[in-house]
Amino acid sequence: MILYGKYDKEFLINWEDEPKIQSLALKNHGKSIKIEILQMSKKSRQQECYYWGVILKELASELGYKSKELHTYFKYLTAVEITKDFEFNQIPFITIDRCLEYYNKGNELMIELVNFNYSTRTYTKERYMILINIALEFADKAGVFIPEPKKD
Repeated sequence: MILYGKYDKEFLINWEDEPKIQSLALKNHGKSIKIEILQMSKKSRQQECYYWGVILKELASELGYKSKELHTYFKYLTAVEITKDFEFNQIPFITIDRCLEYYNKGNELMIELVNFNYSTRTYTKERYMILINIALEFADKAGVFIPEPKKD
């Protein structure tokens, strides 16, 4: 199991999902555990430019939504993907297929049902790739062409 956090100025770890940590602590109370500390690579500027400047821009243009609205939905799906192995997952799941099925019947996308206030500022390269892949899967299922990222 992989958990993410960040050291603060007092050398305390601020966990990304405190309830998850608390449930694991209760579950493992009195047991020996191993914690390995690794420095994670931050998301790249290239990833951000491709996600915001190409993927979200194309989807927003084709579907008539704001990039920020789509981003909120993709953050939510990323959180679902990251936490799917935890038994105390409190995130209600509105799948891509369900969202697009509803949209194809002439309704709004269900993204407005998602009020997900979670920052991607601390995302690692790996986690940002999950976000990008979810957005690309959404685009593919919605029939929206997204060009490949430019090679340097």
